[in-house]
Amino acid sequence: MPTRLHAFDLGLIVLYLIAITLFGLRFRKPTDTSLSSYFLAARSVPWWAIALSIVSAETSTLTIISVPGIAFGGNFTFLQLVFGYMIGRLLICILFLPRYFDGELFTAYQLIDRRFGPILHKVTAGLFLLTRAAAEGVRVYAVSIVVGIAIGTNDIASIVIISMLTLAYTFEGGMAAVIWTDVVQMFLYIAGTIIALFTLGAKVDGGWATVHAVTSAAHKLQLFDFTVNLTSNYTFWAGVIGGAFLTMASHGTDQLMVQRLLAAKNLREARVSLLASGGVVFLQFTLFLVIGAGLYVFYGQHPALLIVHGSDRLFPAFIVQQMPTGVAGLLIAAILAAAMSNLSAALNSLSSTTIVDFYMKLNPNASDTKRNLLSRTATLLWAVVLVAIAIYSVKVGGKGHVVEMGLSIASVAYGALLGVFLLGTLTRYATQFGATVGMIAGFAFNLALYLPKILPVPPIHIGGFSLSDIAFTWYVLLGSVVTFVVGSLFSLMGKPRAKAVAAVLVMVVFGTASMRAQSADFSEIDTLMAQALKDKLLPGGVVAIGSNGRVVYEKVYGNRAEDPAIEAMTEDTIFDMASLSKCMSTSVAIMQLYEQGKLQFDDPVVKYLPEFASNGKSSVTIRELLTHYSGLREDVSLKDAWSGKAEGVKRAMESDLYGPPGKTFKYSDINFITLGAIVEKISGEPLDVYAAKHIFSPLKMTETGYFTPHCPHLYWEPAPVTCPAVSSAAMRARIAPTAHNDDKPMDDDRMLRGEVHDPTTRRMGGVAGHAGVFSTVHDTSLFAQALLDRLAGRPSNFPLKQETLRLMCQPEQPTGAKGLRGFGWDIDSPYSRPRGTIYPVGSFGHTGFTGTSVWMDPRSDSYVILLANAVHPRGRKPITPLRGTIATAAAKALGLDKPLLGKATLTGIDVLEQTNFQALHALAAKTPGHLRIGLLTNNTGLNRSGKRTIDVLYAQRGNGIELTTLFAPEHGILGAEDHEGLGNAVDAATHLPVISLYGAKLADRYPKVEDLQKLDAVLIDLQDVPARFYTYETEMGYVMESAAKAGTQVVVLDRPAITSGVQVVGPVADAGVQSYVDYMQEPMSLGLTMGELAGFFNGEKQLGVKLSVVKMQNWQRGVWYDQTGLPWVNPSPNLQSMSAATLYTGIAFAEYTNLSVGRGTDAAFEQVGAAWIASDAEAKKLADTLNARAMTGVTFAPVTFTPAKPYPFAGQAIHGVRATATDRTRLDAPAMGAELLAAVHAQYPTQLLLAKAQGLVLNSATMQALAAGKDPHDIVAAWEPELWKFREARQKYLLYSYLPE
Repeated sequence: MPTRLHAFDLGLIVLYLIAITLFGLRFRKPTDTSLSSYFLAARSVPWWAIALSIVSAETSTLTIISVPGIAFGGNFTFLQLVFGYMIGRLLICILFLPRYFDGELFTAYQLIDRRFGPILHKVTAGLFLLTRAAAEGVRVYAVSIVVGIAIGTNDIASIVIISMLTLAYTFEGGMAAVIWTDVVQMFLYIAGTIIALFTLGAKVDGGWATVHAVTSAAHKLQLFDFTVNLTSNYTFWAGVIGGAFLTMASHGTDQLMVQRLLAAKNLREARVSLLASGGVVFLQFTLFLVIGAGLYVFYGQHPALLIVHGSDRLFPAFIVQQMPTGVAGLLIAAILAAAMSNLSAALNSLSSTTIVDFYMKLNPNASDTKRNLLSRTATLLWAVVLVAIAIYSVKVGGKGHVVEMGLSIASVAYGALLGVFLLGTLTRYATQFGATVGMIAGFAFNLALYLPKILPVPPIHIGGFSLSDIAFTWYVLLGSVVTFVVGSLFSLMGKPRAKAVAAVLVMVVFGTASMRAQSADFSEIDTLMAQALKDKLLPGGVVAIGSNGRVVYEKVYGNRAEDPAIEAMTEDTIFDMASLSKCMSTSVAIMQLYEQGKLQFDDPVVKYLPEFASNGKSSVTIRELLTHYSGLREDVSLKDAWSGKAEGVKRAMESDLYGPPGKTFKYSDINFITLGAIVEKISGEPLDVYAAKHIFSPLKMTETGYFTPHCPHLYWEPAPVTCPAVSSAAMRARIAPTAHNDDKPMDDDRMLRGEVHDPTTRRMGGVAGHAGVFSTVHDTSLFAQALLDRLAGRPSNFPLKQETLRLMCQPEQPTGAKGLRGFGWDIDSPYSRPRGTIYPVGSFGHTGFTGTSVWMDPRSDSYVILLANAVHPRGRKPITPLRGTIATAAAKALGLDKPLLGKATLTGIDVLEQTNFQALHALAAKTPGHLRIGLLTNNTGLNRSGKRTIDVLYAQRGNGIELTTLFAPEHGILGAEDHEGLGNAVDAATHLPVISLYGAKLADRYPKVEDLQKLDAVLIDLQDVPARFYTYETEMGYVMESAAKAGTQVVVLDRPAITSGVQVVGPVADAGVQSYVDYMQEPMSLGLTMGELAGFFNGEKQLGVKLSVVKMQNWQRGVWYDQTGLPWVNPSPNLQSMSAATLYTGIAFAEYTNLSVGRGTDAAFEQVGAAWIASDAEAKKLADTLNARAMTGVTFAPVTFTPAKPYPFAGQAIHGVRATATDRTRLDAPAMGAELLAAVHAQYPTQLLLAKAQGLVLNSATMQALAAGKDPHDIVAAWEPELWKFREARQKYLLYSYLPE
């Protein structure tokens, strides 16, 4: 295999270089010494030539060598920038070009001189010179990559050769030589690219069909990414908005491009050339991304052929190694053509700006001959400067893709330049002083964004968000907004003008619009409530939604009363809050007493109420009362007639148990009757008085309290223990009536209005720990926002400390329990439907039987309140589904179905970078010399910007950290292989050895101890799916075992649990069946991150490995992967979506059977089917059977699909069912899997090879029950004892809570 070009190819390149230089020299005009001829080609160039020259200058060598590297390491989302490029070009045609052609201008900055004056003219021109020189120096550095690979010269020699040849014709021919050599070189490298595509297709086994199949499976063909965040370079929004601003700056304010446009014959041709260039750019970017995809597959098939470091060197290396003689030389010549094209343009634009914007201002009367001579001299001097910068880039090595490096440098200045040009073209009020200050501010702001990425400069943080994390694609927009706003403000000082202020506001709004979600649209809530009224689910209600500290939506619906007369609902309606009293009053009171040291949560109740001990209740604790795990029944007996508070408490004390305390979840009013009694016993105050003085009054909830017949007003300030029997007719009129009294045997059919609806509380006189509070939507909003503020550490009058409130709002039930309850609040239990389908587990709330509910989410600082009297006048259907759909609609309207702005998750590698690799340097301090590290990773090991962890760590080799070895799990280092027996390889970018840990034999799946002894630490960065049979987990266990033997440190760079890390469900594997799909006895769904799982393995198996975990930031338990702001990367070839990951541990029940689980389709692990499901009708019957089981959170539909090779039923159209998760937060996927196998087995008892499922289920009792046709509900229930044990063991290894840290 050649590593350098053949002599014939070198001859072609030399011939080309000589020819293009001579061609450029043809445009030398020694008799024409005018600047117009030298700098603008006498304004005589046709539009099509300018268009091609623009494209040539815009893309250059960076595009040819770096864009394929972007596709190789990522996907096609880079192409989204081009959509913004087109928008930006259109705006330039409208805003800037007419002004450039309105006079004899040579440079863009002369326009600034005319509009503002000489000072700002010099500032903008000078800024262009500095940043253009820096950016072009990087581009010249890119040339050295190609020449060095092709010829074998070192980087510096390569730079000098190309620079001197380009200088020759630029020096002599001026802009005419630049444009026409651009045209020739443009045709050459487009032709070369097309030849490369054909050659690459022939080199890949299976051709372009294989490239398409492999890259599709790896999601490399993804074009659009609609994620809303500021940290990803290539999202749709960054492309359209950021790309538009970038183009407005690069083509509208940068002399490199403006000079070409000024060479057009007239304004019309300049516009046509600019717009036409956009189409050509789209075409060529697509071609180079396709090449990158092809290289990804080629080097995946032939890893031994990789002999270069860095993805920017892949395409040049491929040309030299794989292209036929002659063709290789042609392609290298094409790349050099692009380099020379761009370099010539840069030299000419830098020279023109130097002479026109600086020299001519100092010597306006200089002769044309002298100007022409100085122009050539300036060209020579700038060539020297660019060569020097390029050599510096070689010395520092560059960081990241050079195309991104070049764009980043240019974007730093572009924002400030564009802001000034917009001030000059869009406003009349802007002054030279104001614009200058604005420009300085905009440039400084962008420097603050960029410098921490390349220098050891600490980044600026705002609310925990690092500004340096902002992607370069947003630099121009942000810089121009800062420049425009600051420039406007300083221009307007002392000159208030309404129109001017309006212009500033418009620009501010436009700038911030790109960083905020659209205005919330709550119309879906109107629709839901209208339908609920139509269906007579409730007479009326009030909905309130809070977000970021304010009420963003509040509306009344329907009627307050319908019996005996119609009364319209009002916002000040007072509602019977029913069981919300438990949380708003009793639980808060208990937490206050805990805060005062007057009780402990694990104290037995009998410590405070000795009479509670009867009927075996002496072990019940306050914690168990608060979380409903006491084992008590739902309520005291109401079968006989009784009344009085003392009698109610007595019955609670004498109640017996429904189930064992600490093990049985049973929602019980007795729990809170007892807690209310504890409050009164310890505080010495009646509960209603205590709540008024210590809870409602501090919160200024002036219309909240217990409303009793003997005291018919609401307490909101300290009140006497006894109250005068006064009546407030106005207040009573605002109370929503509930229902007629049907409390047998004490029923009298009176309408309950101002009396609590709950019969037990009513018999107790209207005050009890579980019910009795009345409130309004306004007061409830006050309560919710104050709670969220205190929880977040913001100023608040909530009457608890932050640390106490966290205890109240996080899971505090027995650790082995499945249902999650806080101290009063519901988090994730059978009563959690008001959470809806978007709010995460970790949000919390409660309901009231009358129709009230509150749900709060600390992560998004939002809440949803629905207050209704749904039982009026004589009871109705439950409104539980309505509560959930309203919460879902509210969450959607607030944009919570997308990642939260400014709260994107930082994975372990991101945190490592942000902390300047502190965790590794701490290890290095204990190691003589540099720290030698290995890395277990694959395609999922990326930082939030899309850079591979491999490259991030490899770049630290000069900082005492040396990455020497890579380890690859199943599917290989690229995550694209789907077969056993993977061999060792070489990483394409770094040329590091890749040791496969997925060999054919089990021994090959353990790293060799001697390999690990050569390392000081082995890092693990893998995106796991928390399923016990996902082999990355086992591979981590094997690495930890070998590391323990070798004495090597293990560092896990943690990543989110894709499916939120909450559910611990499914059958626990039997003892003694551990294998590559079951490292130890674990349930099907683990609910652990890789970092937590490593701790679990180390502790429970007593591995004794030295383990540390680099924790994530901005991730909490309950957050799903698509809510993190991280880009989706297939964890394995057939796990291609969030939907598939959600269903994975259910559909996988069928994987080892003779059912297809959709492998080889675009919906793997979302569907099952088989050739022996003979028809659509049979598939529909199966779907109907499954839907009839009314599984929570999932539905089924018949489907026909055709798997691809090499998977089961390849090429056959087979029938089956497809699952759709309707509420992933409540879906028990393994339970669904048991239901699925049971239904298929019942319909196809002989065709389904059920016993084979044991290979993955690994629970013999489950398989025996399925074979016997047992009800899946019973099968699932039988899993719970072992799951309880696992959850208890798991608890101590959890690193992340359910609340924001």
